[in-house]
Amino acid sequence: MKKTLSFILAAVVVLSALVVLASCGGSGTIDGEWKAEIELGKFMGGGEDDLGVDLSGKSIDVLLNLKADGTFTVGIDEEKYKSVMKDVYKASFEAVAEAYGFSVDDYIAMIGASNLDEAVEMMLTDDEDADVEGSEGNYKYENDVLDLGETAFKVELSGSKLIFKELVSGEESGVIGSSLLPLTFTRK
Repeated sequence: MKKTLSFILAAVVVLSALVVLASCGGSGTIDGEWKAEIELGKFMGGGEDDLGVDLSGKSIDVLLNLKADGTFTVGIDEEKYKSVMKDVYKASFEAVAEAYGFSVDDYIAMIGASNLDEAVEMMLTDDEDADVEGSEGNYKYENDVLDLGETAFKVELSGSKLIFKELVSGEESGVIGSSLLPLTFTRK
């Protein structure tokens, strides 16, 4: 479960960086703050995590700040992420407890927490790949193509929407290629 969630967050951060970069510097004004909602069920390609927890209806927000100077910041809305993950972890705890025949409270105690909130916080803290802080960098955007050095993507700016459409060159990630594209950001 933690590996799955770590993978999700790592992929979201990478994809967010790509989208942020893609939206900067082309014709039209794309600098500003953007938000995209990523459905965990769609991302997982089946709607359930590895413990059978239903992820449908659960999503996280990716926040992008595209600056006119050609730099960007990208990250995950930490408050929403923690709220969603609390629900996911609670369902996971219930699935594990049921599978082994003990209560959720007993399972939480077994992992060294005194209550659900503490258990979730422990899981979030232990997840080194869960970078809700985000990242920053530089980009090159020209003719609706975002060139990130090793990878380039086709993007579309349509009114208040920024759509990360397809891989143009470089190495494709299965996550980016099959799960999240097209990904639409909305201007905040």
